[in-house]
Amino acid sequence: MSKIRVLVAEDHPLMRTGIVATVETEPDIEIVGEAQNGAEALDLFRLLKPDVSLIDLRMPVLDGLDLIQAIRSDFPSAHLVVLTASFADVAIKKALRLGAAAVLLKHMCRTDLADTIRAVYRGERPMSDEVAGLLARNTIGDVLSAREV
Repeated sequence: MSKIRVLVAEDHPLMRTGIVATVETEPDIEIVGEAQNGAEALDLFRLLKPDVSLIDLRMPVLDGLDLIQAIRSDFPSAHLVVLTASFADVAIKKALRLGAAAVLLKHMCRTDLADTIRAVYRGERPMSDEVAGLLARNTIGDVLSAREV
């Protein structure tokens, strides 16, 4: 059985180390690359062509949204998961529109991370109740017309 190959793009060394340590305990998932900024992540993505990429929204050089856009323009079927500590629904919505398959809040538990990687690898678009609730509370203007609002 081949392992799911994962790239981690996270600028905070402690967070990146924790993600890597967590994922490496999973028998069916392996970390193939680590990037500390968006430009480095894009180079590694092109070189390694990972199965799933974990992308922090806020990174130096090239932020997560620009990274998602750059990857998806060259690799439209890329499986991308956004990592964020922010509840900024505008950035989360934009990441999903640009092609991210899932959004994980950084306080998620270990099993959420591994389960999300597996689901995205299978082509699913998992969403936690917390993210779904955040988006639902802030999308009324997106769903209803001006007259309906």
